[in-house]
Amino acid sequence: MSGPVTGFKDRYGSWAVIAGGSDGIGAAFAHQVAAQGINLVLLARRRVVLDECAASVRRRHGVEVRIVSVDLTAADVVTQVRSATNDLEVGLLIYNAGAPQSAPRFLDEPIEQALALLRLNCDGPLLLAHHFGQSMRQRRRGGMIFLTSMAGLAGSSYQATYCATKAFDHLLADWCQRYIGGASFE
Repeated sequence: MSGPVTGFKDRYGSWAVIAGGSDGIGAAFAHQVAAQGINLVLLARRRVVLDECAASVRRRHGVEVRIVSVDLTAADVVTQVRSATNDLEVGLLIYNAGAPQSAPRFLDEPIEQALALLRLNCDGPLLLAHHFGQSMRQRRRGGMIFLTSMAGLAGSSYQATYCATKAFDHLLADWCQRYIGGASFE
């Protein structure tokens, strides 16, 4: 995107939430969305990196930016995000959170590591999509983006959990596109 896209703010409203919005692809999303005049709520664990990204976005685009230092695998993630966004009309959710991948065979992967990846890549997007999707459906506008991977389209004994969680994200994104993103609000 280079310059404001006509109708972007009309379609998504004044606020977007970016999970994993502190650096890398998340920071790039933050700048692209802010360039459309949309205010941001950035979610990630590392407060210092969140602060740096927020300052850069504010300086370059002049939008409001809230930061929420949160572990997206926490059982109370929705409660934490809700308390930071209750007064906002969030019309765009971007779930970009990620984790470095090791590549042990499935049965050699510690179960705690697999469960943490499941919470990050499945529970997190599901919980936030359900939370923000409710108000998007009521307003009959909004959208969601879930970063997934080609790994979700094929299995691998060295990344079985990762592949499975990315397949989940792909199907969740498809549902959200059909039923929240504009095709139907039933």
